[in-house]
Amino acid sequence: MVRTEQVDIVRHPHWGIEPDVVRMHDLRQLEDLELIGWDGTTEFFPTPRGRMASKNPAVFLAQRAEEVEDEAERSRLRRMAEKFRAGDVVVGTVGGLTGAVIRALLGF
Repeated sequence: MVRTEQVDIVRHPHWGIEPDVVRMHDLRQLEDLELIGWDGTTEFFPTPRGRMASKNPAVFLAQRAEEVEDEAERSRLRRMAEKFRAGDVVVGTVGGLTGAVIRALLGF
C-alpha cells in the first residue's frame, strides 16, 4: 500500500491490473463484506469467507442470502447463486470469478 497526499494506492505483484486501480476505499468495501482481513496496517489477506467466495461462489452467495434480513436482497442473492450454478454468469478476464461475486454482493 502506497500512501500519497491525496489517496492510498494498493499494489500487488500478482495482480494483472494497473497499480492505481485499487484504492483504500475498495479494500474497505471488501473488509465490510468480510472477504479480507488486515494484518497490521498495510498487509491484507483473504478471510475464510473470501476464499469460499472465490472457490464456490454459488454456495457463498446462497449462504450470504440466508444472513440478510431484507427479503428483496435475500431474493436477489439467491437468484445470483442460481445463475452461478447454472453457468449463466459471464465472467470477464479482468475481474474473474471473484470479481463477479463481489459485484453480485455490491448489487452491480
